Amino acid sequence: MVNNRERKRVTPFSPRAMDRGLTGAMLSALRLGNTRFNPNTGAGALNRTDMDEVVHVIDIMVRRAWFISGQSAVKERTYAEIKERIDEWVTEAGKGGRTLAYEKKGRSKDMIVPLLHRPGIKPWKNFTIPISMREVEPGVRLVMNTTKFDNHGPTWTPPPAAGDEGEDTS
Repeated sequence: MVNNRERKRVTPFSPRAMDRGLTGAMLSALRLGNTRFNPNTGAGALNRTDMDEVVHVIDIMVRRAWFISGQSAVKERTYAEIKERIDEWVTEAGKGGRTLAYEKKGRSKDMIVPLLHRPGIKPWKNFTIPISMREVEPGVRLVMNTTKFDNHGPTWTPPPAAGDEGEDTS
């Protein structure tokens, strides 16, 4: 049996969790709840920060942060972070001579500027959105230390990683 002190708490509104998931949650709420934002080119439909749809989504997310955390600091940080993203989005949508879309795809993709960015080795931006939970953090290479096996460990050796061929690892 695990006592309360040993339980791990999930912190959905921690700064790190909000860096990685807030934009996706906000976009999902806007796109799924409003047909004008739903298509790929619907990203260009956000032309004011005070649109009813935006105010509604901000309210839902801020109330959820308050309900989950019970902390006014979390509620205020959630509002500030969403507001920052909405302001940036409206600025991008207001730039002329191009089509703002969620992704650069479709027949006229040469004229499309994507709002969303895929995770990679570059720093995350407000509109970097992971498509999979595997994209939340970059992968790491693990090396197993077999010195504690006392010759009872595995009889295999790991293959060299890409780019390691011919390197001296001693």
